[in-house]
Amino acid sequence: MYLLDNQFEVIEQPWKHIVVNDVFPPDVAKYMLENFPQPGNSEKEQRQNKYLGCPEDPVFKEFWAANMKREKEFHSTLNEVFGHEEDLLENGRLSFKCSVPRQSYEVLKKWHTDASDKRYKILIYLGSGDGGWLELGNPITKETKRYDYVHNRAVIYDNSSVAFHRFYSADVNRYTIGFSVKFSDPTKTNYDESAYSHLQMVDEL
Repeated sequence: MYLLDNQFEVIEQPWKHIVVNDVFPPDVAKYMLENFPQPGNSEKEQRQNKYLGCPEDPVFKEFWAANMKREKEFHSTLNEVFGHEEDLLENGRLSFKCSVPRQSYEVLKKWHTDASDKRYKILIYLGSGDGGWLELGNPITKETKRYDYVHNRAVIYDNSSVAFHRFYSADVNRYTIGFSVKFSDPTKTNYDESAYSHLQMVDEL
């Protein structure tokens, strides 16, 4: 259940990221998809069809516990892959989001970057179907890369000022488990938000 026990691929373009296929054993992935958490009770969670935190289900708890137990190893491996010096880091809370199907493949969220207090971002997809994808883009090189939503696949990226990405809708429910690796020091950031705000959203790079 430890995420980086799996074989993973490091891809350099359009900016460095990791792809992990077959994250969970097939029976575990099937169970997690069939028992995906329902939206939380807050107005925001209901509106975004999202659940924040770790559900009481033993399989989900085992996954989180396994990764928290090896948290320092996880951070060290990511720092080595992405070429960063060791920093005090911590895994942020889990989030579970179901994006409902759309009739046409439209942009669900424009090009954007993540908050600069996040060192790395982890996205795990469950369920698949025709259409819908995650797209990565570099505003400097203008390179892009597309990842169709594939069941039991994770994408891990180094959050930076050039790590722009956006989401396209699918014609099926898309289930995403996500969490961030953040700096333990709340004042620490990895880029200057005055130049690249995490709230910045653009149509074109």
